[in-house]
Amino acid sequence: MSGIDLISNLAATMAPVMEQMGVIAASELGPETLQDRIRAEAYASGSVVVGRYEVGAWSRRM
Repeated sequence: MSGIDLISNLAATMAPVMEQMGVIAASELGPETLQDRIRAEAYASGSVVVGRYEVGAWSRRM
């Protein structure tokens, strides 16, 4: 899964909340073509898209 996939999936998941908060209308987001549109724009502008990479660790004091 690429950074673009992560971003577009998150936007599609958050669409109802974004609409409720007045950020965007769901019809403006177009989740069914969002990945392709982001990918095309990134390619056309020579951009690099980096997703979220997080590392977690747990430890226990002995």
